[in-house]
Amino acid sequence: MLAEKNAKRTNPTYRILLVDDSNAHLQLLEAWLSESGFAVVAVNDGYAAIDRFNHEHFDLVLTDICMPKLNGNILAQYIHIIRKDVPVVAVTASPFLADPDFDLVISKPYELEALVNSLQYVLGKYPAATSAINALKIKLLNKLKDAEYGDKTD
Repeated sequence: MLAEKNAKRTNPTYRILLVDDSNAHLQLLEAWLSESGFAVVAVNDGYAAIDRFNHEHFDLVLTDICMPKLNGNILAQYIHIIRKDVPVVAVTASPFLADPDFDLVISKPYELEALVNSLQYVLGKYPAATSAINALKIKLLNKLKDAEYGDKTD
């Protein structure tokens, strides 16, 4: 497990642009995500995010919504205009303010493991998870069908 964590630190897979006006939250998230194997670039406002996004490659943008100057909704719109293939995820205490431009909205407070799993899912790192979810859906549909029509195995 320790070797796996060290490998993640030296060879991060995905680059994340992290945007939050709270320096404390920004530093905490940057440390957590870096420890989880992501390469993180952290900025504290939407304009700085746009500048970095225009000059660097990112696989995902993780942003707060309620920020001064340029809020997360406008940032998400901009990112999707420039590159539709880059997911934009909101981490916010006000999920009801999120526009439909976000690929995912995560409410504060959240658990780190749930955040990391959600980001990996959005990035498509675990296609097996999608297969497992689909298999569960099929099982559930079969159970519902059996319940509706009865088990005809007499």
